[in-house]
Amino acid sequence: MSGAHALAGAALAITSAEVALGGCSASGNAVAYVEDATDRATHGDAVSDAHTVMNDVAATQDAQAFDAFVSDRSADAWSSSADLDAPVDASTIVMAPHAPPTLAATGLFTDLDRNGTLRLATGVQPFQPRYALWSDGAEKARWVYLPPGKKIDSSDPDHWSFPVGTKFWKEFAVGGKRIETRFIERFGPGPDDYLYAAYWWKATDAASPTDAVLADADVGVPSANGTNHDIPSQAFCVRCHGPLQEHVLGFGALELNHAMPGVTIATLTQGRWLSQPLPSDLDFPGVDTKTRDAIGYLHANCGNCHNFTPGVYMIPEPRMDLRVRIGQPLEETGAYKTALNVEITKFYHPAAPAITYRIAGGDPPHSCVSFRMGDLTKDNRMPPIATKVVDSQGLAVVNAWVATLPAPPNR
Repeated sequence: MSGAHALAGAALAITSAEVALGGCSASGNAVAYVEDATDRATHGDAVSDAHTVMNDVAATQDAQAFDAFVSDRSADAWSSSADLDAPVDASTIVMAPHAPPTLAATGLFTDLDRNGTLRLATGVQPFQPRYALWSDGAEKARWVYLPPGKKIDSSDPDHWSFPVGTKFWKEFAVGGKRIETRFIERFGPGPDDYLYAAYWWKATDAASPTDAVLADADVGVPSANGTNHDIPSQAFCVRCHGPLQEHVLGFGALELNHAMPGVTIATLTQGRWLSQPLPSDLDFPGVDTKTRDAIGYLHANCGNCHNFTPGVYMIPEPRMDLRVRIGQPLEETGAYKTALNVEITKFYHPAAPAITYRIAGGDPPHSCVSFRMGDLTKDNRMPPIATKVVDSQGLAVVNAWVATLPAPPNR
C-alpha cells in the first residue's frame, strides 16, 4: 500500500472508529490506536489494513478486551515502510462522503402516492433474497440501483464486486408502518469504500411522514416509534457488513437464484449486468428441501459473520463457517465440516447434560446453534442484532434438519 493509500485508509479508519466508539466503552487506548494510524499515514508509513482497524474498533464493545487486543497487536499492527517509495496515485484516493440528510436525497424515490407507495427513482429496482435475514418479524422491502453501463464483477461467483455508484436500500415496517430504511452505497474503488446510513420514518400525530431523516450515527434510535425495532448505530452496520468482502447481504448468486418478483439471476443475465457467466449449479446443496432450507437459512442468518473472511476479530478460532460456496457438496459445507459434531469453543451452558457441540447430530436441544437461536439472553442470542423475538419458524427449520443428522461418535 502506498503512502497515498495509507492516508486514505487511515482517514476512513479514523472516521469509522469515531462512529464505532460512540457505541462501545473502549478506553483512550482505542482512540490512540486509530489516531496513531492517521499520524503514521500522514508521515508516509503504510497502514497494513485500514479495514481491519475499522473492524477492530466497531466490533469490540469491551474496553478491557480492546486494550488487550491493542497491546497484542502493538508490535505488528503497522507494516514496515518498505513501500514508501511506491508511486502515489492520487486518483485512487476517495474520501467517504457524508450521508445525505434525507432518504429521498439518496436517490431511492421521487414522491409518495396517496396510499404511501414510494415512486421509485429511475433505475431503482426491487429484489428479494431466497432466504431472508430475520429481523424480529419486521416486514421488509429491498431495492438496488446499478449504474448504467457498468457491470457487477462476478469473476468470483461467491463474492461479487459492485461497480462504484451501486446503491442498496432495505426498508423495515412494523404493523404496516414504515420505521426505518437502511442505505448502502459503493462510493469508491477501494474494497472497503462503502457508505452506511440509516433513515428514520418519524411517527407524526397528524399524518404519515413523507420522507425519512438521517438517524443518529452514534446511537441509532432504540425502540423507534414505540416499537421493538431498534434503528442501529453505524458501528453496528460495520459490524454486520464488514465480515463479508462484498459488504452487501442477500444480493448474490445463491440468494438471487429464484423465480420471485424483482431482480434475479435471470434478469441480471438477460440485462448483461454480470461480467462473467455464472456456474450452472446455483442451488443450495442437499438431497431434499428440508436440508436445503436449513443450509440456506444458516447461510443467510449466520454465515454473514461466521465465515473464513480474514481479519474478523469477533469470531473465535477455530471458526465455525456457515457460508455456502457455489458448487460445494453438502458434506464439504462449513455446516458439516466446522459445526456438525464439532465441540464448542467459547460458549458455556450449565444444563445437564451440558451443551458441548456446535451442532449435535440428532439432538437439537443440545446443539449450541439451536440453543442460541432460541435464547434471548443478551450474551447468548444469535444473531446478536434484531433478535428480541425468536424466529420460531426458522428455528423449526434448523431443528428439523439437525434431528436427521448422525450423532457424535461418542454417543
